[in-house]
Amino acid sequence: MPNTTTIRKDVKITGSVYNDFKDIREYYRKHEETIIKAFDECKKIFKVEDVNLLIRNIRKRSTVGTYGNSSKTISIDIRRFKLKSIVSTIIHEMTHAKQYLDKRLKFVDGKQLFENKIYPNPNKVSHERYLKLPWEIEAREMEKKYIEQVWKSIK
Repeated sequence: MPNTTTIRKDVKITGSVYNDFKDIREYYRKHEETIIKAFDECKKIFKVEDVNLLIRNIRKRSTVGTYGNSSKTISIDIRRFKLKSIVSTIIHEMTHAKQYLDKRLKFVDGKQLFENKIYPNPNKVSHERYLKLPWEIEAREMEKKYIEQVWKSIK
């Protein structure tokens, strides 16, 4: 993991975003407060306190965000330069944090369990099949449900 800068106890940013690349650095600094407000609003909506935010460059091109349950960290990639998309990604990943917190979503012995039903490892299925996984469907529904509420609260 690249060097990180701590913005707040629960918010960190990688050096490549914070220092190295001028266009990303300028975009981040312009929107830092708004991104953190969105994160805080999502924590309230989902009633999740013990989660962190890492703003970074995610190397997998099709990935704009992830949630790591072991580290309790939402990672977002801000290189898309669309603030509403970043906010939507935070909502999506916060949904996964809540699913794990509520023990509805679990990863056990290389298999994903959602509501006690076994699914294959999501990293080993096609993108089409991945989109049909029930926890992913729910996360996209939460994006639609909360995007305007969060957007209004941060503007």
